[in-house]
Amino acid sequence: MNITAVVAMAHNQVIGKNGGLPWDKIQADRLHFSTLTKGGIVIMGRKTHESIGKPLKDRDNIVMTTNQDYEAPGCMVVHSVNEMIAGFQSLRDVHIFCIGGEQIYSLLMPWIGVIYVTRVIGTFAGDTHFPLTDRAWSTEWQLATAKNHIAGKESPYDLTFEIWKKKLQPSLL
Repeated sequence: MNITAVVAMAHNQVIGKNGGLPWDKIQADRLHFSTLTKGGIVIMGRKTHESIGKPLKDRDNIVMTTNQDYEAPGCMVVHSVNEMIAGFQSLRDVHIFCIGGEQIYSLLMPWIGVIYVTRVIGTFAGDTHFPLTDRAWSTEWQLATAKNHIAGKESPYDLTFEIWKKKLQPSLL
């Protein structure tokens, strides 16, 4: 079992700004995200959970934080990668999705085997970035598929839906 990352990012790897997204809501990306993660387990950091404001329905929600007193009604709260992994020991054939933010992607990157990227075409200002370097993208990952989505009713921006696979697959268990 491994973890799949799901991220929307700009060409400059920006994924967030001031605790939210640096672009307007993108209906096409929301539908893609919902379809992909529905029925699975989503792992997010505290800041991501707070930006969403509630548990995502039709998914098991895990919030990772170092704050031992943190409560997230409707979510399981864990305080370390080891605690999270221990919770998965008995699970098989379950889809686990890392949905951010930057620190959580960084922590879980050794166990991530697939990354679903919604590439928002353009460069956006932001204070949060996806943690892979250009070198890591080119040496450790391989682009499996890419599908273009032209701006229109479902998105004010051109998008590319990409699937990246790690060349050497990790294993969580």
